[in-house]
This record gives sequence, structure tokens and C-alpha cells, in this order.
Amino acid sequence: MWPPRILIILTLLFGATAGMASPAPFAVNTGFTPPVSTIFEQILQEVFARLGRRLDFQEVSAERSLMLVNDGIDDAECCRIPAVVQREYRDLVAVPESVFEARFSAFVTNADVRVGKWDDLKPYSVGTVTGWKILVNNIGLVEPREYFVLENAEAMFRMLDMGRLEVATLGYLSGLKTLQELQLQDVVKVLEPPLATRKLYLMVNRKHAALVPQLSEILAELKADGTIDRIVRRVSAEP
Repeated sequence: MWPPRILIILTLLFGATAGMASPAPFAVNTGFTPPVSTIFEQILQEVFARLGRRLDFQEVSAERSLMLVNDGIDDAECCRIPAVVQREYRDLVAVPESVFEARFSAFVTNADVRVGKWDDLKPYSVGTVTGWKILVNNIGLVEPREYFVLENAEAMFRMLDMGRLEVATLGYLSGLKTLQELQLQDVVKVLEPPLATRKLYLMVNRKHAALVPQLSEILAELKADGTIDRIVRRVSAEP
């Protein structure tokens, strides 16, 4: 049996060690899919390495991703347009330095379909994916002839291929990747110009608001030293 003095010392040592334990990984969700989710994860790996924190990054459905962070179950969501999501999710705080600039595009099988702006969607049967707020909201305002909000991009593009949709809408890179996976890249074409181009921002639950200045500063550093550009080029070039 340990002498009382030794027990006291051991208790103090173990208590001090426990107090020095590293913080839990920072849980970041995304509603995006590869390759954009891959870009986000690699950028954030760099960000949190410089912050001295571990990152726990996961893909979940776009709407659920927002809900989990807004409710404080997870720590941050990557990445969104603040003005679009903060009206509904009021416990999200934007990091003011953007992470990525996304293009939101229209995809068609019929070469006669011409779409260059939101209002051009009105005469068509249009689909998008739940949780893609800029698309869901703007298409809803246009009130196209038919409007479908699907659970995932695969279902949407299959409807387009079967002729049940005339226009599918999604992020440009995510759309191209999904079409490759479905082997529809020779059937479905992306239209130019995109419906919108927007900067996307990391959104943290307000309990982490004190970290926002550091996160913004690190993102600015990663842009200045070319890290973000290198990640985007590398991932976008992957088959």
C-alpha cells in the first residue's frame, strides 16, 4: 500500500496531467460532396493545424449539417453564404475571411434549353437538392413551371436523365463529380454562365465566437502564401 505522502503526490501529478489534456477535436460538418468537401477538409486541416487544434471533419446532408451546428452539437459548418443561412439559423457566426468561391450552375440534357439567370428558369421543370439554400430560395422565388427539391444529387441527375426534369441545379464542381460517378458526363451538360457565383464562409456556433478573429487571420495567411490556391488546383485536377 502506498504511504499517504506518495498518494498525495500521485494525486497532484495526475490532476495536473488531466488539466493539461488537449482540447477535444473541433467538429466541422459540410453539406457539400467531393470534390468541394475535399477542398474544404484540406484547407481546414491547414487552418486548425496552425491554430493548434485537431479537426474532426465529416460530410452530412446539407440541411442536417446546419442544424447540428446551430444547435451546438457540432462546432462549425463549412461553408455557407452568411446572409442566406443566418435568417433561419441564428446561432451561427460567420468567419469574415472567405474559404472558397463557388459557382452554382444549371445542368441540362437538351441543348435547346437556355438558362443564364434565375428568371430564365421560369418556363422549365427544375430540380435542386435540399439544403442548398441559395438554389432552393432563389428557384422558389422564380416559381418555375415545376419545381422539385430532391434529397440528393444522384436522384436529381437521374430524374434529369430520364426526362422528368429539364434543368438540374447544383454547385458546379459537385455537379461535375456526381455526373462522373453516374457516368452521365457525356449526356448532361453544364450551362454557362453560372446562375450565381458566391464566396462561402466558415460558420461557427456562437459559443466559439472568440475564435473567429484567429480563424479569419489564418485563412488570410493561407490565401497570401498560396496554400488555398494550391489545394483547389490539386483537388480540382484529380480524376
